[in-house]
Amino acid sequence: MNYLKLLLVIAVSVALVSPGLSVENNDPWEYTYTDNFETDKAVDDSYDHSVFWPEAAFPPAEPYLVYTSIYHTDSVNQRGVLFNDFKGKLAHLNYCFPLVSAQNADAVKGYIEFDLKMEDNNDDSQVSRRGYFCYSVSSDGHQWTKPAALKSGHQKLELYSDEGTCYISLRGRDAFIDNLSVALKVEHDEPDVINVPEDYPTIQQAVDAAQDGQTVQIAPGTYSGEGNVNIDLLGKAITVRGAKGPRATVIDCSVIMPAVEDPLQKIISRGFYVHQGERRDTVIRNLTIENGFVSGSEIPEDDMRWNLSPEHPIGAGIYCEFASPTIKNCIITDCRTEMGAGIGCVGAHPDISFSRVHDCNAGGFGPCESGGFGAGIGFIRHSSLNITNCRVVRNSAYYNSKGAGLYCRRSRAKIYGSTFSSNSADGNLLGGGVYCGTGSEMMLKNCVVSNNLANCGAGIFAHRRLASEVSALEAPVFPRTLVRVENCTVANNRLVNPMPIYPGAGIHSRAADIKVSSSIVWYNSPTQIVIYKSPHKFPVTYSNVQGGYPTSEAVLDNYGPDDGLEPLAGDTTDDYYQQLSLVECPGNIDKEPLFADPVLPIVDYHLKSKTGRYVPGRVVSASGNVSPGQWVKDDVHSPSIDSGNPFMPFKEEPMPNGFRLNMGAYGNTNQASKSMPWHILEKGGFGEDIRSPDINKDGIIDYEDIVKMAEQWLQGIKGYGIQTHPPQD
Repeated sequence: MNYLKLLLVIAVSVALVSPGLSVENNDPWEYTYTDNFETDKAVDDSYDHSVFWPEAAFPPAEPYLVYTSIYHTDSVNQRGVLFNDFKGKLAHLNYCFPLVSAQNADAVKGYIEFDLKMEDNNDDSQVSRRGYFCYSVSSDGHQWTKPAALKSGHQKLELYSDEGTCYISLRGRDAFIDNLSVALKVEHDEPDVINVPEDYPTIQQAVDAAQDGQTVQIAPGTYSGEGNVNIDLLGKAITVRGAKGPRATVIDCSVIMPAVEDPLQKIISRGFYVHQGERRDTVIRNLTIENGFVSGSEIPEDDMRWNLSPEHPIGAGIYCEFASPTIKNCIITDCRTEMGAGIGCVGAHPDISFSRVHDCNAGGFGPCESGGFGAGIGFIRHSSLNITNCRVVRNSAYYNSKGAGLYCRRSRAKIYGSTFSSNSADGNLLGGGVYCGTGSEMMLKNCVVSNNLANCGAGIFAHRRLASEVSALEAPVFPRTLVRVENCTVANNRLVNPMPIYPGAGIHSRAADIKVSSSIVWYNSPTQIVIYKSPHKFPVTYSNVQGGYPTSEAVLDNYGPDDGLEPLAGDTTDDYYQQLSLVECPGNIDKEPLFADPVLPIVDYHLKSKTGRYVPGRVVSASGNVSPGQWVKDDVHSPSIDSGNPFMPFKEEPMPNGFRLNMGAYGNTNQASKSMPWHILEKGGFGEDIRSPDINKDGIIDYEDIVKMAEQWLQGIKGYGIQTHPPQD
C-alpha cells in the first residue's frame, strides 16, 4: 500500500508588535519554527492532537498519529508522522503560530508550502484505500474555515489572521508528513494599502482614491465628522479595515442633537452606506461603528416601489441597499433607527461573520413613533444573508415591535454558530431573539437563543400571514414561511405580559412551515414550544424539551377555553385547543440537559460529560502554548449527548463521540461534549485498554459482534472473557 507522503513547509515572516517592537516604527520581527519530527516536540508544540501511538502496536479505538520512518524515501530525514483514521474520523494535528503570541493583534499573513503524495488509485477493486488529507484555518482557534481537501503535488497556500495568530488544523488518513517549518509577517506598508490618516486624512478620501483590489487601512483611533461617517464605498471591490482589530479603530457617528428636537428634521449619521451593487469582494473588516443615528419611521410597504435613498430609516451602523458586501470581525454598537439599527438590508445579499451587534435600538425616532424592526439586524425585500459566528446581544426595540435581535420579512437567511441573547423591547414585542415573518426562509444551525424577552416567541417567533385574516384584499397571496432549527439551544427566554393566543416562550410558530431537530429547549418561561397550524405531523423531533413536546400540558395549566382563548378567523376555540393536543414525536426526550452553567447572567450551554466537556476561552499551557479553551470532566453525564437525529452527521465531534449526534448548539462541532466509551470486557485485569463492542469493525454493533466475541472468548483470545493465565508474549 502506498501511503501519503507529505512534505510540509510553512513559510512565515512575522512582524509582531511588542513593547520594544512597533508597526508604527516599521521594526520587523522575524519568527521561524521548524520540526523534522526526529524528536517528539510536536506532542508539546501542537496545542491539540490525536493520540500519538507506538509504531506497530495494536491500534486504539480512535484516530491516532504514529512517528515512523518506514514510509520515508528521503535518505536525509528518517522519520515523520503518519495519520491514521478510525471509522471515518480523521486524525488531526493542530498548531497555533507563533507558539506564544508576542504582538498586539495586528493582522498577519504568510504561506503554507508543502509537497504532498498520496494514494490516487481510483480502482475500487484495489484493497488499499485512497489517502486523504485536508486543512482548516482559524483566527481564534474557535471558528474554522470549511476543510479544504488537497491533492498530490507541491502546494502553496495562504495563511491569514485578523487576530495576530494563525491556527491551522491538519487532518488526514494514511497521511505522512515531515520537515515542518513556519514563518508570518504583519500586514503593513504594502503597495496595495492606502493608510488613514498617513496618506489621506479621512476614510472617505481614501476610498475615493482607492482602486479595485486595494485596501484602505485605518490606524488605531477614533474617527468622526465629515468624511468619516456616511461612508460611500462607490461600488469598488476594496477592503476597508482597521489596522489592529475592531476595538482599536472606532468610527464614531455621534451627532449633536438640536436643543429643541424637531420631529421633521432629518438626521443621517451612519457608518457605511453600501448601495452601488457592491459584491462580496467589497469588505468591511476590523472596525467598531458606534452611535449611528438615522431619524424617521416611514418605510415603504412591500407592494410599493422602492426608491434608492440614504434617507430611509434603515441601518444606522451599516445600510446595505441592493448590495452584497462582506462584513467581518466588526463591532456595531449603540446605533438607532427604525429598522436594522445595527445592520439593515434591502434587497441585499451580504455575508456577515465573526461580528458583534449589541446595545442598538429600533423604533420611536419619527413623528408617529412606530414600532421598530430588528434592533440588531433587519432585512426585507428579498434579501439573502449569511450570518456566521456572530453575537447579537442586548438590543432593544420600541412599542409594538418585531424582532429585537433579528428581523426577517420576505427574505432568506442562513445562520450558523451565532448567539442571540438578552434582546428585548420597551413595550409589546413579537420575537425577542429572532423574528421570521411571512414569505421568509431561515435556517438556524448550531445557534444559542437565550435570555430574550417578548410578549410572544421570546426566543424565536415564526409567522405566516393567513389569507383569511385579510378580507379587504381580493385573493391575497401569502407565500409560506419556512424555518429550520437544527442543533440549537433555546433557553432562559421569558414572556412578559403574554397574550392568551400567544403562549410560546422559547419557540412560537403560527402557520409557518417549521421543523425543530436535535435541539434543546429548556428553562423558558412559562412555556417551551407552541406550534400552531403546522403542515407537519412531527414538527419537533430528536430534541430535549422541558415538559416534553408538545407542551400542551403546560399550556393547559395556563390557558384554556374558560380563560378567553381567542381563535383565529374561521376557527373555533375548540379547534385551536385541539391543535395543542399531545402527539408522539420520534426521538424527543424530557430530561434535565445538565448544562455546564445555566444560571444567568453568565451562562455556558456546553453539556456536562464524564469523559470531556469543552470550556470556552483561551488558556496558556505550562509550555507557554496558547490553547483555545480546555477540556474538563464532570461527575454527571448529560442525556442530550448521543441523542440527536441519528440520520445526521456527527463526525465533527471529538472522540469518543458515540457515533451519534449530540443535541444542542454544539452538536457536530469540535466543541461537542464527549460520549461515554463502550465497555464490554477488560483484559482480565492484566491490561488497561477496553475493547469496543464493534468486534468486526463494520461500524454497526449487532448480533454478528456478539457471535464474533463469543467465538474469540471460546478460543481464549487475549482480552476477551476471563483469563485463567497471564497473557503470554
